[in-house]
Amino acid sequence: MKVETAVWAAVIAVILYVSWRVIHPFLEPLFFGLILAYAFYPIHRRLRKFVGGNRESAVLISFTFLVLGGTLTFELAMMSLRLAVSFAGGSIGGDVLNWILTLPLPEDAREFIFNIKAEATTRIADYVSSRAFSIPLYIIQLIVFFLAFYYGLAYSEQIARTIRELLPEEKRELGEEILTSVHKTLSAS
Repeated sequence: MKVETAVWAAVIAVILYVSWRVIHPFLEPLFFGLILAYAFYPIHRRLRKFVGGNRESAVLISFTFLVLGGTLTFELAMMSLRLAVSFAGGSIGGDVLNWILTLPLPEDAREFIFNIKAEATTRIADYVSSRAFSIPLYIIQLIVFFLAFYYGLAYSEQIARTIRELLPEEKRELGEEILTSVHKTLSAS
């Protein structure tokens, strides 16, 4: 009986560990999507009067955020790629290292700089390839983020109602006070 219990405990521990490893990368984008939706709620509340409803306003804000964030992310990625290529190609890193080699340095220092110059391209290539393999994970995290952001805006009233319903009876008054003060702070113009 003890062996069977230990085996089941080990199986459950493995399942919990694997589940955590699968879910863990998506908790952060989910959290930040909901936090950002909470921060954009005042804009959403004002905008929905002009565009016709919750979903339309949430789509407009999400799409605007996606375009601006996507453009900024793409530009930063391209700048990083150009910097890595120019460093590996020798125009930045090679010129600096060649200039350092023209200085009167001890032989150990010159050998160290030659090693850096030889390994720089390999290390940059390893770094870029490791980032390239994580692109699908980033895309999935981005999708989770935008879904949380959109649904956090589109269903904000239902989410707030559910949170109020989940407050424990013995602490309901304190919870209502906290939620009211947060709402007043967020709604302040």
